[in-house]
Amino acid sequence: MWSKSTANGSPRRARPMQKKNWNVKSFMNNSTAMKHYLSLFTLCLSIIFLSCNDDNSSDSISISKDQLNQSAYANASERGITFTAQEAWKTEINYNSATKATDTSNWITLDPPSGEAGTVTVKILLSPNYTGTGRKATIRIICGGSSITVTIEQKGQTEEGNTPIDPERPDQYKKLVSKIEITNTHYGSSGNLTHKSERLFTYDELNRISTYEEYDYTDNKRMLDWSDSYSYSGNTITCLEKVEDQNQIFEYKTIYKLDEEQNVKTWTCEYNEIGKPEIDQGELSYENGYFSSSRTEVSNSGPTTDQAIWVDGNLVKAGETDEPRATTNIEYSHIPNNSNVDFNYLLSQTEWLDCLAFEESGIKAFGCFGKRSAYLMSKEKDGYNNDEHVFEYRTDNEGYIREITVTTYDGQHQVSSKRIHTISYIDAN
Repeated sequence: MWSKSTANGSPRRARPMQKKNWNVKSFMNNSTAMKHYLSLFTLCLSIIFLSCNDDNSSDSISISKDQLNQSAYANASERGITFTAQEAWKTEINYNSATKATDTSNWITLDPPSGEAGTVTVKILLSPNYTGTGRKATIRIICGGSSITVTIEQKGQTEEGNTPIDPERPDQYKKLVSKIEITNTHYGSSGNLTHKSERLFTYDELNRISTYEEYDYTDNKRMLDWSDSYSYSGNTITCLEKVEDQNQIFEYKTIYKLDEEQNVKTWTCEYNEIGKPEIDQGELSYENGYFSSSRTEVSNSGPTTDQAIWVDGNLVKAGETDEPRATTNIEYSHIPNNSNVDFNYLLSQTEWLDCLAFEESGIKAFGCFGKRSAYLMSKEKDGYNNDEHVFEYRTDNEGYIREITVTTYDGQHQVSSKRIHTISYIDAN
């Protein structure tokens, strides 16, 4: 059978019609066709294999597919995975060295890292990412002869697009708080009363706190209220405090002993208020880097125990364990807590937060007290008298906190006072 002519006018043979009843034996004897057949067979087997494993299950372990790839912001503290294991299991963590993050430390902790058969939930505890770039790791869950891999990526920024600053590395701070001017107005039925004061800060060559003083303005006169002087030697920090009260000056010497993580482990305070030496002392505990509890013994008084509760990297409740009302409940803003001093502790309004772990405010605001809250608080509520303290912040173009206003509401939700803190900075060394 012939077709239409080709371009040069010669006839062109048409393709013969394919028969429906083709010869299987002839096809199998053709080497080229055989190769295509084997390739097709191999492809089918691969598809079947992948389909069987698409539910991420095996004879020993199963986990939902949506848990295999997880992400977290730079300041996130926890993620989790839930799976079912038919027998004892264990985990391995592999940190991806190909990521750009310069922090190669072990930034993941698994709780628990291994266990027995059953349905299991494992907490993935994350350290904050201060590098500014993302980082990845894989978690391999091994059960019998099977394993499943979970990939987790921690971003280099917070949800707001900021890079967290490591509060335990003073060299990261470009500016240091140098002065806080305070205008405190009390509102009452007989009138309003306004009082002014200021706090001054100096630092050593390593940008550690050196002196911290408060001055009051009374009858237009500037008078020293109290002063703290800090010195450092190995794992010991010594604070000498002078307090002026009714024309008398009282001196206190506090010695802080630090653990391997450079957090306060024990402290002692020597003083003389009643004509004879007295000593207060305490011991602190930490969990996953955060302050968790303390036991304090005050001279001529029984011991007290303080406890802290953290949620998503923020301190949400603190106070005495044996007095339910002697607690502070805290809510948070979306403003990162990344100044060189911790404003949450420095400007705390309740006794329970101010004296947490120490008889006085102690060294909390200047570090050596475990990881700090990720954000600045928006509300502090006193569990004893139901006073609420609401915090508002004003920042400059560089993101530094320039003003903090604290409005206090009494138990009847009436405004009882307002404190305005105006903050100045100096360049770090």
